[in-house]
Amino acid sequence: MTPCPKGCASLDAEWCSECGARIVTGTASPVAAGREAHAPREPCPVCGTPRTARFCERCRHDFDAVSPPPASRGEGGCLEAVVTADATAGEPAAPADRVPVFRLQGQELLVGRRSVIRDLYPEIALDDDAGVSHRHAKLLRAADGHWSIVDLGSSNGTELNGTLLVPGARTELGAGDEIRLGLKTVIRIRER
Repeated sequence: MTPCPKGCASLDAEWCSECGARIVTGTASPVAAGREAHAPREPCPVCGTPRTARFCERCRHDFDAVSPPPASRGEGGCLEAVVTADATAGEPAAPADRVPVFRLQGQELLVGRRSVIRDLYPEIALDDDAGVSHRHAKLLRAADGHWSIVDLGSSNGTELNGTLLVPGARTELGAGDEIRLGLKTVIRIRER
């Protein structure tokens, strides 16, 4: 075990296996030095920040983690997100003509609260729910057209169909899925 700068006991000698911090030693390995010097600065698939190390500087996504491809759940290109308040949270139901509906289009949609100071303007803005983080989650479109959701390390977490999502992990979405986040927000995915 190698101690990292933050005091964790790491299984890896170059990057902390607990917190992701770089472990600086007297000399860097030629493999690591070559990888850092010549690797393209690929964007993080979760937040888009250019890669500088194994873990994303902004959202802590692990670039080296291997995840299996999501199982197919049918056509994913014609979906929309319907935002409502959880009836059990004591919120009155909005009239049907005032329920926000967002088409899932483009490559990614940020879900969160607006912040002029932080220059954040999410495509799916949930400003009425203080329990939603400014950068709460992202909806991402895969090359095959299917959509997935990633919790960006939000303060209060994100549930998909009653299961709490692991921050940074992509989980495929489909029609009929229900996303719960913040104090009262429910997003239902449906076909257009």
